[in-house]
Amino acid sequence: MSITKNRQSDQTLRSLTANAFPGRDVCRITELTEGMFNAAYRIDFADGGASILKIAAATQEGLLSNEINLMQAEVAAMQLAYQHELPVARLQYSDFTRTRCSGPYFFMEALPGRSLHSCQAELDEEALRRVLFQVGELQRR
Repeated sequence: MSITKNRQSDQTLRSLTANAFPGRDVCRITELTEGMFNAAYRIDFADGGASILKIAAATQEGLLSNEINLMQAEVAAMQLAYQHELPVARLQYSDFTRTRCSGPYFFMEALPGRSLHSCQAELDEEALRRVLFQVGELQRR
């Protein structure tokens, strides 16, 4: 178990979501467990939409110096990539004040598909090579 994962109660998750998306009803919250640093949740709305919520560590305890304010850097990188028309999730809401939650958090659009980590074993060597090449091309851009 990661010491940085800042898991929150259902009540807190619903409160954060209501603040970011007033008037939208939540029908399901699912913890996303692949990541190793931030807590992450998929928020499904009654209207059929969905969002991803990421919550950073509550304190700097146990963090490496490059991990301090990492979420703010991630949000800035996402915004920059989006402005340059790279295929990244769109930022929907962010709050770094720690007033509603013990850690900084943001919501981003939920994109269809699966992570490479979750399906890598299903890909043959050539398919994996093509995917990794495309990832490299996007990183270069």
